[in-house]
Amino acid sequence: MKHRILHLCSDGNFIDHSMFVFEYFYPDQNVFFLRPKFGKEITHVKRSNFIKFNPYYSSDYLDQIDEINNRENFDIIVIHGLNKSFINIVKRINPDRKIKVYWIFWGYELYRSLGEEGKISLLDNQSIFSWLTWHTPTRYNCLAKKILGRNLYYKNLEAFLPLCDYFCFWLYEDFLLLKKFYPNNLQYKWFSYDALFRDDTIPDETIDFEKNKKEIRISHSASTTANHLTVMKILKKIDRDNEYKKVFPLAYGNENVKKTVLKYGSKWFGKQFAPILEYEKKEDYLKTLSKVGIAIFGQLRQEAAGNITPLLGYGAKVFLRRNSPLYQYYKKKGYIVFSMEDDLKSVDDLSLLTHEQMLHNADVRKEDRIYYEDFMPCLFNE
Repeated sequence: MKHRILHLCSDGNFIDHSMFVFEYFYPDQNVFFLRPKFGKEITHVKRSNFIKFNPYYSSDYLDQIDEINNRENFDIIVIHGLNKSFINIVKRINPDRKIKVYWIFWGYELYRSLGEEGKISLLDNQSIFSWLTWHTPTRYNCLAKKILGRNLYYKNLEAFLPLCDYFCFWLYEDFLLLKKFYPNNLQYKWFSYDALFRDDTIPDETIDFEKNKKEIRISHSASTTANHLTVMKILKKIDRDNEYKKVFPLAYGNENVKKTVLKYGSKWFGKQFAPILEYEKKEDYLKTLSKVGIAIFGQLRQEAAGNITPLLGYGAKVFLRRNSPLYQYYKKKGYIVFSMEDDLKSVDDLSLLTHEQMLHNADVRKEDRIYYEDFMPCLFNE
């Protein structure tokens, strides 16, 4: 069956490849309506088959979408992430709910909402004297936004859920979390941006047993919810002789987080502090991950799976938060994975996995590999 599919997208790392994938499985059926980041040009999308819209300065984009919809007669809307302008568009062209709406979930939409309402905690040691408390979704941040008249994530989420039909994501636990705190009638669909085609050349996943034994990788970016200082304090305590190099990827994320990590990393770890401030090409990045022996992620939410999964497959010893949905997910999948709270008590816990454990995790990753052909052809089947 031929569809007319409207994609509502924001310029970001996943969209360019996603456009290719949707065109591959649904050729000549897609229209990509693309929102740039505030005050910036489109930088991540290299393809030309998109329509740029700018919701920041006027409501003209709604007239623009009316014109496109009258011409295309869409029967499917795909939301990539969620923001207020996407909600306005869905309300505008789908008032009678005849068009099916698919929400490709990114994560921030739910976790920022839960943080704003205080339903879960994303930060350790929240304090009214900490800038991070006020800049990360917390009740304090929510209060400040209300006073300033800023947009609230949980209000967007509550407004959007009645307009949507399908929740599309690879982590079912996040769907259950959404259902728990925000009752809705959505149906679940399995989806991932980061799958492979069956005829793709599989990257070299040979385990390098000669890991960087005296090196620890902390998180994946300057994320506001990575709880860097929590991890740094633990390492400062257990690695008293400062034997291990501490590697912090900071090439993207929040500038204030980056400054904080640079300040305390240099102060506490000196020459053993190794920030990564430049992007690496994907091939080089994967080679870097293959050498990692120890990795620690301080997030209390689902985040950084695109780094954690390959790290496990390459044989790294990975520590996650006990209450993180990802910790439960990887345990269920059969990976050997460790809890930061329960298993990181002394410097001895920084020993590498045995070769047998590394091979076990590599086998789990291979068995769990997902291909686009497994889910894309039936994505729009009801």
